[in-house]
Amino acid sequence: MAYAMLSTYGKANRGISAAAAVLRGYNLVYPLTPLERKHLVLLVACRLACSVTLGAYSYQQNPENKYLLFHAEPAWATLEMFWCHDIERRSSLQKAFARILDQACLYEASSNKKSVISCSDLVFPDPTVVDFLAEVRLSSTSSVAFDSSVV
Repeated sequence: MAYAMLSTYGKANRGISAAAAVLRGYNLVYPLTPLERKHLVLLVACRLACSVTLGAYSYQQNPENKYLLFHAEPAWATLEMFWCHDIERRSSLQKAFARILDQACLYEASSNKKSVISCSDLVFPDPTVVDFLAEVRLSSTSSVAFDSSVV
């Protein structure tokens, strides 16, 4: 999930959507317990922190290897989104991320094993991007919705 947030989709300011889509697919095969779901936000942040720390160390050891910086900028941006200095904003973002991960886990697949898993309800911009369609999105969904206006 952490690396999905750094993918091309994540770099297009859809990192939370990317993580939620990965979780939806995983959860359909191996459902997570409520305790596991409770700790996902922290675990994603920990994985990103390890990645940027090891990347910085590796780059310090070999500064000619620019590839080591490939994920550094988007990883730091994602960490800043979740662990920003504003405590109120941080709390709001973490709650919103937890809600969208819950929404990803609520999906029930059809009985046809070869059907495509829909993730259209998980597509929205990250909270750092203004979502001009938030009201339309919220009024058109009947399931648990991500409210990007709370952040």
